[in-house]
Amino acid sequence: MVDLIAWHLEGNLLAVAQEVDKLGMLVGRGTVTRAEVEASLADSARFNVYQLVDAALSGDAVVVRRMLASLRADGTEPILMHWALARELRSLAPLAQERARGKPEAAVLARVWQIRRPLVARALKRLTLTALYRLMRQAATLDRVIKGQAAGDRWLELERLLLAVCGLPHCAVEFSEDAG
Repeated sequence: MVDLIAWHLEGNLLAVAQEVDKLGMLVGRGTVTRAEVEASLADSARFNVYQLVDAALSGDAVVVRRMLASLRADGTEPILMHWALARELRSLAPLAQERARGKPEAAVLARVWQIRRPLVARALKRLTLTALYRLMRQAATLDRVIKGQAAGDRWLELERLLLAVCGLPHCAVEFSEDAG
């Protein structure tokens, strides 16, 4: 049951403490059953767009899908998530270009904040320069969908882009030379 509470309240220790207190009041001194925990839990995990982008860069598709669902339920607008993700993709492209030219990883990562280096290094190992260009085109298409200038479901397209950043190739959108 501890795993269940941790999964539902990930990232929010205050909510964990409150949930334990609430269960204590509801059940008293008796043993708490799984059904009582499930009935009591509301998904109180709180995430932000930067954590979502970091999860995508780390390649953790399961966490990305969970964070996206939580942010959607919280009313976070897709344009904010798109902005943060597109910004990150644009900043990764020059780093990938340097790597493609043979520059050592340490030299490439020297421009990245120390705390973000492992995350960026992991993303650069998974995403080639060509893949980043494809992802940026996919982000541009998502931008048009979000703004109503192209057909599509903004949530589905956002999820596809995030999962493609995670390295799931079937989520990436292929573009022809004559397609915008």
